[in-house]
Amino acid sequence: MYMKLLAFFAFTILLTSCGTFVETASVIRNETLCEPWFENESLEYGDLQARRIMKKYFRENGLDVYKLRLEDESWNEVICLACNCRTGRVIACDVKVDQLQDFRALGFEVTEE
Repeated sequence: MYMKLLAFFAFTILLTSCGTFVETASVIRNETLCEPWFENESLEYGDLQARRIMKKYFRENGLDVYKLRLEDESWNEVICLACNCRTGRVIACDVKVDQLQDFRALGFEVTEE
């Protein structure tokens, strides 16, 4: 009887510990000088602070982001001061597939990873 009870609890724990699967897609975007998440912020932030600001913006707008990273492509930077000028950083992250349209509206493109 003891073994059956132990097996039952072990099976119950196993079933309840399984997380739900979230289907994601990888997206990228060239960071520009006029990002909506930096509206009242300076672009002089380092990567860590920039990621915090971006995550806060996405969270406040009901968007889920996974594995947010900033990649340095300063070799590809265009020197200008217009809003659409690139900063040299690329924003890359994984997002929920059902939120792809929202991220496309923000200028993100799906990658083929």
